[in-house]
Amino acid sequence: MLAQTYLTKWNQVPKAVRQFLLRGLIVLVAWKVLYLCFLAPARILDGPLTYSVGAMSASALNWTTGSHDYTSVANARDYSTLNESGTIHQQTIMFQGQPVGNVEDACNGLELIVLYVAFL
Repeated sequence: MLAQTYLTKWNQVPKAVRQFLLRGLIVLVAWKVLYLCFLAPARILDGPLTYSVGAMSASALNWTTGSHDYTSVANARDYSTLNESGTIHQQTIMFQGQPVGNVEDACNGLELIVLYVAFL
């Protein structure tokens, strides 16, 4: 009964909107499988993108402040929880040798780029 109600409501949605949503779902599933199985373990996209975001952030800080004291340094740190352990790769933004921020693979903007391209 509940499934029938949802199916009826789904059929009331215009066909173009249904196709758009289904394509979006297919792209999402395909991207996640490709990324989690092949791209993420080897850092094929994350490595260069994280480096670029870190380097451009340091350059933007230098440009806006008029100094040359900001730099970007690649490093990695190990983590361990009850369920898993691993290594987090990151670019550390430094100001006069002191860390002021990090750009990790998880926050380099890759998901937003893929989402934007998928909807185009």
